Amino acid sequence: MGSLVTKIHGRYYDVGEFDHPGGCPALECARDRDATALFESYHALHRARPLQTLTQYEIAPGQAEAPGRFRAEERFGADAFDWDETLASPFRRDLIDCATRYLQQERTRRGLPSLRAAAKAPPRRWLEIGLLGAAFFAVLVPFVQGSWLALAALPIVGWLFVVNFWHDALHFGLSRHWRVNQLLPYVFPWFMSPTMWLHQHVIGHHVFTNDPHRDPDVQAAPRRLRQSPGSPWCPAHGRQKRAVRVMVLYSLITLMRNSLRDHFIHHAGWVNDAVPLVFGTRRRRLLHIAGRLLVAGSLFVWPFFLFPFWKALAFATIPSLMLSELFALFSQVNHMTVPNVEAGQVPSSNWYESQVRASCSYAMGSYLAFIMSGGLNLQIEHHLLPGVNHAHLFRLSPEIQQICAKHGVPYHSYPTFRAALRAHFATMRWLGQEPVEAAAG
Repeated sequence: MGSLVTKIHGRYYDVGEFDHPGGCPALECARDRDATALFESYHALHRARPLQTLTQYEIAPGQAEAPGRFRAEERFGADAFDWDETLASPFRRDLIDCATRYLQQERTRRGLPSLRAAAKAPPRRWLEIGLLGAAFFAVLVPFVQGSWLALAALPIVGWLFVVNFWHDALHFGLSRHWRVNQLLPYVFPWFMSPTMWLHQHVIGHHVFTNDPHRDPDVQAAPRRLRQSPGSPWCPAHGRQKRAVRVMVLYSLITLMRNSLRDHFIHHAGWVNDAVPLVFGTRRRRLLHIAGRLLVAGSLFVWPFFLFPFWKALAFATIPSLMLSELFALFSQVNHMTVPNVEAGQVPSSNWYESQVRASCSYAMGSYLAFIMSGGLNLQIEHHLLPGVNHAHLFRLSPEIQQICAKHGVPYHSYPTFRAALRAHFATMRWLGQEPVEAAAG
């Protein structure tokens, strides 16, 4: 792998020669950036050994200096989290104790070698993924043959398939084998580039949730949607007071990402002006570009060789539009409600508290909501324990709610998906209003 420089708790390391259990994708997330929050959130249940391992790879600050490194820190400065306070907090201690106790029981029950193994997908979860995958590929055949019924069904079945494995795999929480986590998302590459997802979601969003400057999700379409009170207002935002307009914009996410936007991001070198785009080698960069072109062809080109123009246009666009809509509706409710966006303006110095305040869960006890959203309904739990498979979060949720109540950390939740959706659209209407100070100016 060669040199791979990162910064953790103010110290610099070159971990290019380290054989990480999460494989090269986990290490690449830390390349040329401050990876303190990534390190702590993914090693929270077993941090002593990784900390000891890091000492073997420490380098002097002068050795870490090179053009192109630590660009986010140069632009935004150090993050606002107090890691001494965070690591010593009773809130974090109780959360880690809760998760450790549960996973130890899971480890004993299933005869697993470690807590890390116990945190991955259990057999039941693999069965669910397998059944959903079989359904997707069964519908894919008549879709390619031109069935209108399959055209309507494919995006729905595809969403259920992708959301129940893709997210966990790219959080290193699906399999004990890192190559499975790395390669399985390419079974369904039509959702988003896995490389872009790691940058936007894992490196950016999960560390700086709802930060108006550093969360790339907040800056996804700043001229069309205002998703934070800290973002500048423009007249176009006034139109987001209509839910239909918001839904139309949501439907374009996947289509735009797979056709044009990923290439614009690659050219700019930043994901939504929030996260520097980093490729370890020229070969990785070229593979990424080639892969995006192949995906675009597999989505938008092939129908025009098989069907009349209007039918080809429908088969080239409708699946992406529907998949985008499902993704947005099931995910945006997790952070775009009034308490969450307000929390993003002044994040807590305690990283764990910050994650809870900027997220919300919904229908936590519903298995249907769990399957339909792939566990996204357990968003608070996921942000606290990102490397733990969602199948376990379903069982950890009740105690996590109790811990939040014990420490006075507001656990925002909604009893149903419908209630969360109403709160989300109310928030978008609120954000679409012209701020008083702007109107006065």
